[in-house]
Amino acid sequence: MKTTHNDRGEEVELFVHQTSFTREPLERLASSARLPDDLERVYRSAVNVHNMKDWTATAVMANRVLESITGSFLSDNELGQPLSKQLETLAKQIDLEEPIVKLGQLLGKGSNLNNLLCLEKATSEETANLIIDLLDSLIEYLYILPQRIVHLQKQIEG
Repeated sequence: MKTTHNDRGEEVELFVHQTSFTREPLERLASSARLPDDLERVYRSAVNVHNMKDWTATAVMANRVLESITGSFLSDNELGQPLSKQLETLAKQIDLEEPIVKLGQLLGKGSNLNNLLCLEKATSEETANLIIDLLDSLIEYLYILPQRIVHLQKQIEG
C-alpha cells in the first residue's frame, strides 16, 4: 500500500502480489468433458488440497483420481488388481489410436473439416473454438503428457 499527498488530497494505491500459483479445476475441460460425478468430485478435491498446499493430501487424492478413472472403464474383477495393473489393463481396453484415426478420416479430401481448414468454407466462432480445443488436446497428449511422465519419473527417482 502506498500513500501519496498532492494538491487534490491524499491518494492511496493498493498493490496486490499473488505469491503462489492457484490451480482451477477442470477450467478448460468443463465445457466439453463428460466426466463421471465421482471422478469430477475427487479431481476437484485433489486440486483444492493442492491449492491449500497440503502436499500429502494432494498425493493421496491423485491416487483416488487414478482409481476413479480406471473405475470408469474396468470391470469389478479388474478393479481388484493393484492400480499399476489396472492402468495396464486400461491401456489394452481403450483404443488410444482411435481418436487420431478418426481425425484422419474426418480430414479426408472433400470433408467439411478439410474444407474449413483449407479456407474453402467459412468458419464460425464456435467451430474455431472447437478446432483450437482439438489442437490443444492433441498437442497435450502427443507432446506434453509424455514429457510430464518422464519429468515425474526423474523427480521421484532423483
